[in-house]
Amino acid sequence: MALNDYRYKYIYATFNLVNGKFYVGSHMSNKDPNSDKYLGSGVRIKYAIRKYGRVNFKREIIEFYHGEDIEEFRDLETYWINSLEAVTLGYNLKESANSPYTEGKSVGDKIAKTLRGVPKSESHKRNLSKSKQGSKPWNLGVPCREEVKKKIQATSKKRVIPREHIEKMHKAVTGVPKSKRFKKIISDSWKNREEIKCPHCGLKSKSLGNMNRYHFNNCKSKS
Repeated sequence: MALNDYRYKYIYATFNLVNGKFYVGSHMSNKDPNSDKYLGSGVRIKYAIRKYGRVNFKREIIEFYHGEDIEEFRDLETYWINSLEAVTLGYNLKESANSPYTEGKSVGDKIAKTLRGVPKSESHKRNLSKSKQGSKPWNLGVPCREEVKKKIQATSKKRVIPREHIEKMHKAVTGVPKSKRFKKIISDSWKNREEIKCPHCGLKSKSLGNMNRYHFNNCKSKS
């Protein structure tokens, strides 16, 4: 199916309610997001769900996509993976939604299948934990490409999210714990966003939701 055949397209984060780790991904579906039980298909997130159980995971929609360009959709996913440092702090294996993970469905799946159910010693767990400490993604601090920014900004101006969807999303994620570092990353990502200007009244804001709700086509100054 083509991208425009799906009613809902969005970037999401699935949270582990036990340890606070998360997975960032994209999803396309004709199911209402509030009834869709999809949590992610990455190797690590699938393993974590088997280990902790689905009941200990909750999904939060970060941003809806209303365009029809698959590359732009993947660029938006890449933006959020890097902004939230999902490889360092979460279950993501790669920084880009467009680059293939070489071990994905071949060697990686075979290794996972072989090790599935094999208990790890405490020393092994400590060594795994130490090996991850201080590691950073290759593009941490590297600014997003200008062409990607322009694509995301142009698409964002066209988005109009119905109020009922916003209320449902807010209700769905109420009570989901987030670490202080995750909150800071979210805050910093919004601070770095460019302001959007309403063409009718001239008001500027970084909040796409409020601008779509009160300005653009809904602006009181629109003639």
